[in-house]
Amino acid sequence: MSHVMDRPIVSPWWRQPRTRALGMAGALLLVLVAGALVLRASAERSLTVPRADVTIGSVTRGTFHDFVPLHGTVVPKDTIYLDALAGGQVAKLLVQAGDAVTAGQPLIVFRNEQLQLEVLNNEGRLVESITQLQTFETQLEANRANNATILESIRYNIATLEHTAARYDPLLKAGAIAPKEVEQVHDQLAHYRALLPVQIDTNRKQEALRLAQLPGLQASEKSLQESLVATHRELDNLTVRAPVSGRITALDLKIGENRNRGERPTGMAPSKPRSALKTPFFTSG
Repeated sequence: MSHVMDRPIVSPWWRQPRTRALGMAGALLLVLVAGALVLRASAERSLTVPRADVTIGSVTRGTFHDFVPLHGTVVPKDTIYLDALAGGQVAKLLVQAGDAVTAGQPLIVFRNEQLQLEVLNNEGRLVESITQLQTFETQLEANRANNATILESIRYNIATLEHTAARYDPLLKAGAIAPKEVEQVHDQLAHYRALLPVQIDTNRKQEALRLAQLPGLQASEKSLQESLVATHRELDNLTVRAPVSGRITALDLKIGENRNRGERPTGMAPSKPRSALKTPFFTSG
């Protein structure tokens, strides 16, 4: 009875060993194909660029230039510091940070009314002193010329009187002229002959004194002239100028701001390497 009721169990087709083997083989094939596609895609890179950016040319031999971008911070090799030599209120800013400047170019203009007043006062005193020295030199020269004129006048009078006496003496012997007139001529001649050595000695002494005083007067005048130039330069110091060619690296100023003498308003880098200056603010690189 059990034999009649038993029946064989048939497995579905997808569970059969042959089907499983085929499925595993197909899956393995798909994995291999996918891996090959991935490897090929990674090996062959592609880039899409606009047509206008593409240049077509013939292949030639040459040097291959490979540019490698580098990241870093650029700093000037040397820095010159520019201080406010006179100080005052900022009137003009003629440059800004980053500007390239040449040697002697004005950078900043200060306004300082007190300094201007002091310069005017000093200039007035110096000009007055220079004028006094020049007047004294002129007086010395005038005295020299006057002494020379007096000496020549004495010599001229002596020569004239000698000629007159030479004519009057024969007339006096002949009784053709009054003795008084002849005596007057001889008295005047004696007077001028006595004045001649005195005047010569006076001229010599005054000339020696003039020659001794003249170098000192000229040296004093030169010193006063230099002081006058230095006084004018005080006003020039209100304009800060670039000492060398370079580029402004910092400029911490605003119009109307006050800066004292010696304060550092700016810095620049010179275009050629040189030692950093302690006094002024500017750079080179």
